[in-house]
Amino acid sequence: MARSSRPATRDGDATTKTDRWGRKLSFADITFDDCVTQTVRTSLETDSTWSVDEPTFDFWEAVLLGKPIDEFRPLAARTLVFWVNVFNNWLKMRPGPGMKPPHTINGLELQDILKISPREQALKIMRVFDPQGSRLLDSEGRTTSVLSRIKVVPVEIMTVGVFLSPLIISKNKLKFMFGLFDEDDSGCLDEHQFLSYWKAWAIGMGKVFAVKPPSVDDFRHSVRAMYVRLSLEASKRLKQLALDSGASRAAILEAIRNKQSQQSKPETPKCKKNQVVSYNILEEMTIGDSSTAEPQFFMPNMAMLRFCPARATGSEEAFVENFENLTHSAPVPVPTELARVHAVDLPNRVEVVLVRDIYDDIAYGGSDDVERAVEASPLFKFVDYNFQRRLAITFQEAGLVFRQSAGLFGFLRKMYPKALPRHFRLFQQWIDEYDALAEHELQAIDAAQALGTYQSTSRKPIIPFRDLEIIKQEFEKLDTAGIGAIPFQVISDYLGTDCCEIASKYDLDADAHVGLAEFCRMMCPAEYRLPDMDSVGRRLFGTLLDMAAREGRHSFSKRKSAFETKGSDAKIVEASSFEAMLEAVPEDVWAQWQEVFDSLDRDGDDKVHLSDLLVSGALSEEVSRFVIKYLDPESPDEFTRKSFNAAMLKAHGYRKRVSQLDIR
Repeated sequence: MARSSRPATRDGDATTKTDRWGRKLSFADITFDDCVTQTVRTSLETDSTWSVDEPTFDFWEAVLLGKPIDEFRPLAARTLVFWVNVFNNWLKMRPGPGMKPPHTINGLELQDILKISPREQALKIMRVFDPQGSRLLDSEGRTTSVLSRIKVVPVEIMTVGVFLSPLIISKNKLKFMFGLFDEDDSGCLDEHQFLSYWKAWAIGMGKVFAVKPPSVDDFRHSVRAMYVRLSLEASKRLKQLALDSGASRAAILEAIRNKQSQQSKPETPKCKKNQVVSYNILEEMTIGDSSTAEPQFFMPNMAMLRFCPARATGSEEAFVENFENLTHSAPVPVPTELARVHAVDLPNRVEVVLVRDIYDDIAYGGSDDVERAVEASPLFKFVDYNFQRRLAITFQEAGLVFRQSAGLFGFLRKMYPKALPRHFRLFQQWIDEYDALAEHELQAIDAAQALGTYQSTSRKPIIPFRDLEIIKQEFEKLDTAGIGAIPFQVISDYLGTDCCEIASKYDLDADAHVGLAEFCRMMCPAEYRLPDMDSVGRRLFGTLLDMAAREGRHSFSKRKSAFETKGSDAKIVEASSFEAMLEAVPEDVWAQWQEVFDSLDRDGDDKVHLSDLLVSGALSEEVSRFVIKYLDPESPDEFTRKSFNAAMLKAHGYRKRVSQLDIR
């Protein structure tokens, strides 16, 4: 189905639309036009015959830039407890055991399941979700007859109400919304159920934002492509499992049968078994690490980001409730709402760290001068007078014995009596982050030094051909056995140095001999570099080092700035976070990266060891060690193809093609 690849601008609204689309989103450091570009690009990549039409972009503009209509306010900020009760009330409408609750209900039934006061508030919701039927309220009045003729879809109301609530954490939002359509309580959604979820969400959001929803075909196309990809991913994982564990083919088949029997509906002649996907995988694609790299559901994931109660790095702890899952077989236990604590009754991260530092000085240092200790701290300029006063009073009231016996968190509990255990976990996290700043600064310095060394070497001229030939001829003279390698002792006698020193610097493959490449590195004058240091591989690593240095500076600055402000945490997500917005890596570029990796991987184990990198001559030992540590911090002397590819994508500003994506 071919459509226009980018929405045309109607006469008369060109300037207005350009201006709207060009403004930054309120929750991310990108524009709506960036989002449109991403969607068009992904559409062309996955299926050149399919692209998104203009009304669809109007819908996403309303969701990402607009606001819900006023009539939705009665349900705009409801808790999870409220919505679980609504779900249970809807389940009670089932006509009999094992039967489904009604797909549509009338106005009277809506009042019964919502139970909001005053009852007139329910009339506003009817106007949102059945605008045509609700016109009867104006023409014929609010009679029982009129209310019985109004028709709404409960799953649309519940889906949108939960999605838009600022009082429900994202994880619980997804569990609730997925559970609405998981009618067999399997913990998974098949393709039809997942599509039903998106249809209800899109239609409901269209009504709440007063905009036409996208075509069902658009969602069906994306869902179909995603489930095909997930099916292939599952197959790859099973094959890898068999290879890693040595499992037999029969054992793998048995695992598949068990999974299907637990997660799928019973197969009947009228019901063809579909690929099913667990909540965990769907959650990972929506709000997990994979979500920002998922190009096919970029717009919905952006909507989730906008209406998540902690949009960026802020904690969602204040909204956590003990919610497991919805179930269609019995009433759902109502979650216990946790006590709400206002921000004014809690410290910010700067204040927590400052309390820790002052507490250590005064409780164990013998000084009682709180004011002087605060003023001596580098964090002093980021706290206000009220905090300083509160700190001084708490120290005064605590007394020496309490200070030394209660510990830091006992002192914080006295200073902030309304803080709950979950807040103290967050306080410890802030302290750990502050203490880690020194390590992040060192990492930034190491990256800058590695880049400097690389650039310094790159500025050197390549050794003249004649000089290199002289070195090679000298190697042939010393290689009296003609085996292409010189024993340590011969080199030691030739250079007048100790064998151990030669081994530590130049025996890259640990064979007690020096090969031609090693000999050339040994004999190359300091003012020159070898031809190997002008390869494609070296240039790729140069781009990587440049990115690592920039990333190191930015990461340290960002982490440090979190402790250099009196305000709350920033709520704007940086554009660099959205991997899905990047252009897909061209196939020829990807192939070149694989060729470079293969040329370094001498034993074909899909790993490049330090010796491999040094033998290649592309990088100095200092820079090689940094590259390996940067690519795989857990492995001091090697990196994998996977980590290499991920770094190349990041350094060159590409993402994987959709066909290459997996779920992390």
